[in-house]
Order: sequence, then structure tokens, then C-alpha cells
Amino acid sequence: MTATQPPRSTAAEPTLAALLALCAELLPGSAPTAAANLFALGADSATLTALAAAVAQRWGVEVDLTDLFDAEDLGEVHAGIAAALAGPARP
Repeated sequence: MTATQPPRSTAAEPTLAALLALCAELLPGSAPTAAANLFALGADSATLTALAAAVAQRWGVEVDLTDLFDAEDLGEVHAGIAAALAGPARP
């Protein structure tokens, strides 16, 4: 994305919007965005475990807890989910 392009809306990214809604449900009173860090939103290991379970239930994607702990922001978590949903790269 270049500086002249507008940022993509979460409305155009239903998986991101759903992920943000899951986080808002698990972290009441927070306002998750793609740029938000889970720990800055108040997440702890129990929250991350619940998030991994919710992602697996909703999309059938297994998210490693280490990936959630290491993610810089929810955009990175979303990218991992989107990549898993897209399947293996084709040559």
C-alpha cells in the first residue's frame, strides 16, 4: 500500500471484522483494532487460550498460542488466519 492509497476498511475484510468482534467479546471494555496489541488491550494467557479456541471453532484454523503471544498486533493474527484459510501456496 502506498501513501496515496486509502487504508482498507474492515467492512471489506469480514475475517478481520469477525476477529476484532471476538476480541471485543473476550476483552469487555476494549476497542480492538488491527493495530492493537492483545496485551495492551488487557489480554492474558487465559484470554489467548480462549481466542485460539474461538478461532478454531469459527474458522477451523488451529492457532498456536506462541503465535498469539508473539504477534505484534491483531493485524498479524488476522494475516495468519487469512493465510491458513487460503490454504497452501500454489507454484
